[in-house]
Amino acid sequence: MKIDCSTLHYTSPAHGGWGVVRLGMLVPESYQLFVCPFACGRHGALGAIGHGLKDRLSYLYIDESDIVSGGYEDLIPEAVAELLDTLEKRPKVLMIFVSCLDDLLGTDHESILEVLREQHEDVRFTFCHMNPITLDTDNPPPVNIRRKMYGLLEPRESKKSQVNLIGNPVQIRPESELFGFLQALGVEQVNHIAQFETFEAYQHMAAAKWNLVVAPPAVKAAMDMKARLNIDFELVYTNYREEDILNTYKRLMEKLADKEEVRFDLEQYQRKARQAVREAREAVGDRPVFIDYTAVVFPFAAARALCEAGFYVAGIFAQTAQGAEKEHADWIHEHMPEIQVLNPIAHDIPTKIGTFPKDSLAIGFEAAYITRARHVYGLVNNEGNFGFDGLVRLMEGIVHGVQREEDLETLIKNYGLVI
Repeated sequence: MKIDCSTLHYTSPAHGGWGVVRLGMLVPESYQLFVCPFACGRHGALGAIGHGLKDRLSYLYIDESDIVSGGYEDLIPEAVAELLDTLEKRPKVLMIFVSCLDDLLGTDHESILEVLREQHEDVRFTFCHMNPITLDTDNPPPVNIRRKMYGLLEPRESKKSQVNLIGNPVQIRPESELFGFLQALGVEQVNHIAQFETFEAYQHMAAAKWNLVVAPPAVKAAMDMKARLNIDFELVYTNYREEDILNTYKRLMEKLADKEEVRFDLEQYQRKARQAVREAREAVGDRPVFIDYTAVVFPFAAARALCEAGFYVAGIFAQTAQGAEKEHADWIHEHMPEIQVLNPIAHDIPTKIGTFPKDSLAIGFEAAYITRARHVYGLVNNEGNFGFDGLVRLMEGIVHGVQREEDLETLIKNYGLVI
């Protein structure tokens, strides 16, 4: 299912979250150098300031003369040398970002990397891309940056009974039943990139036997890691339907269990989640609920879960519904055709802003901005949610959202979103 929209896109002030700058900075002891025109650097620079990351980011601005002269291959090594001499602490990794312009110029990145590696043997270098023109390809920026991040891991001969959680920028909450479940399967340690403070410690992820892919943008990175590091992977996307959650645990049992009999009581977590759903349903009542793709990775699946639980889902803000979500989008279309499905970047969205019931509950900043709902649950990218604990946390956020009225501008500023 693809939602039609024109080539003219609308971008609201609530658009943002985890861009390539913030994602790339999950690599410990890394620094970023953006090589781009002035205008291209604005969003990343403001985002870095908003999230307290400006001290790990520099810019090499190029102008028309650099472009007309055939590129900037010679400028980069000079800029890198000056940057490394200036920094108080020498980074272990320098991520060099190029913009859409570079896709058109065809810069020879490998030749530049050879020069940089010869000149600075103690620093790892990698080229990354901030190129929105690739959003409709199979390697858009959210996918590419994850491939670059995990591409910095070096092969390990020995493998340990460990798993890596990849694709989710925020670590899964320690309260999640996932960790106890994995321990029961024989997993000795669970790794996530955000837990490591040094680049050397980050390398331990290369010794894991399995990657658990929590979000789709990391699938290609997992494929790369299987081919290069011999780490097998399993898709364990965050979902909010009991059936989907149980299916995920069933697949994990089949994939990872190192013994015939595994004892772990999932029912107690399932009962707690059902109770949380009942309480949230009672708190929301007949209030309209809107949900968007910035709050959850799979908005159609989440909307279906809410509908099946008895919530009045009035609208879904999403750009596409394909792959793992198509069956849920088809279910919505067949069983709940009255639900509005709107593309938040469609050119005519400004004409719809504020035309929705003000007493609605908006899950996600995009939904909140467009509906102008007074009740908001500012969830971003499933942050920390997984399994039955994730369902409980979603319900708790919904209850909190309906119990108070929020100032959207304050919420956006506090989170650090920028256009």
